Amino acid sequence: MIGSALTESESNSSRCNMKKKYKVGKPIESFEELLSQQFVFFPDRGRAKHIEVAKSQTIRTMYLWIKNGMIYKAERIDNDK
Repeated sequence: MIGSALTESESNSSRCNMKKKYKVGKPIESFEELLSQQFVFFPDRGRAKHIEVAKSQTIRTMYLWIKNGMIYKAERIDNDK
């Protein structure tokens, strides 16, 4: 191994210790609202995803997500106390 590269198990354990940065917000109700977001939340996946993940889908898929209430705004969690 060269430099400071992590092994796969070290990398996985560091990911598990990460705090959540986003929580589920209000449902997205339009394409305009969807495309204005930087991150969106898919509750079935349990995590926030960058908007580019949604943009890479077909228009029909995005329409169904919105229509069926399957995509939400991702609200940033403020961890500063």
